[in-house]
Amino acid sequence: MTKRCYACKVVQDVTNFYRSNKLYYQKECKSCTRIRKGKWHKTVQGKLSTANTKLKQRFGLSLEIYERMYATQAGKCLICGVTESYLGHRLAVDHCHITGQIRGLLCKACNIGIGVFNDNIQSLEAAIVYLRSYEKVKGV
Repeated sequence: MTKRCYACKVVQDVTNFYRSNKLYYQKECKSCTRIRKGKWHKTVQGKLSTANTKLKQRFGLSLEIYERMYATQAGKCLICGVTESYLGHRLAVDHCHITGQIRGLLCKACNIGIGVFNDNIQSLEAAIVYLRSYEKVKGV
């Protein structure tokens, strides 16, 4: 079975179209849909909408609250102080995986580091002791 794409006007097999429900297919082919959505996501409105949706789904935060946190932190990671403009992407929302409490905004490296240590303060302190012991050896 074939269908004509509303956007590119090419007649294609229906497998090249996304289903809108069990009986019908969307008006534009998968390729045109991806192009259209890609262009939209590159717009300011698309970026803001996507960011807002992700923040709400993952953390229950609005973009407005994220931006307030960002301003309070002067746009810097709370651990290492790197700026979002230097990173080239947004700061990550750090939260406790047990309570869900939002702690602050961190760069990806610091957020992953804390995650690897499972938020375990004793392990992080042991890592600091370990690094300091080698600091003396190197004379740094």
